[in-house]
Amino acid sequence: MKVTPVAIAVLLFSFLLTANNVEARRKGLGSLGKGTLGIGGQYHNQHSAFDELPFVDEDITYGLAYFTGNRERTMMIAATYGADIGGTNEVDYTITPQLNLLLRDDAWRAGTGVLSTYTKLENGDDDWLDIYFQFILGFSVPVGDFSLDLHGIYQFEGWDRLDEFEFSDIQYGAWLSRGF
Repeated sequence: MKVTPVAIAVLLFSFLLTANNVEARRKGLGSLGKGTLGIGGQYHNQHSAFDELPFVDEDITYGLAYFTGNRERTMMIAATYGADIGGTNEVDYTITPQLNLLLRDDAWRAGTGVLSTYTKLENGDDDWLDIYFQFILGFSVPVGDFSLDLHGIYQFEGWDRLDEFEFSDIQYGAWLSRGF
């Protein structure tokens, strides 16, 4: 069996979901409680050090997300899709599944995530990037029954490459979500 980034993310998600449910039950809180569905987008910049990313300045991807957790911790499972990425005709589309763990208070959100990008080229070739990571920092604004989350996102290739940080590599994301 081939181990893909998606398989690793699913296993990690399953482990974390189980751990959160066990902790919630131990505290007498029942299961994780209500979930939240969201739609959103991400504004990309061409990364100065992470050359494998297919995104360049002003690329935009759109996505769906599911949020679950409690008041202090939230797990975000999302996938974004982008067409005509990279400013060339070479990339047909990208799909980026991601798993993020966020700490939160009333308005602020901060966390880290693991993700990989599937790239389909116009000539029919395709490839998965190796797993990479991201830091997320943002805030949430209530909008009626919805929540608007605005984030700054820094993606990096590995924990040993954090010294390559540049402010110009920060990307921006927004999610409009509603609990159920």
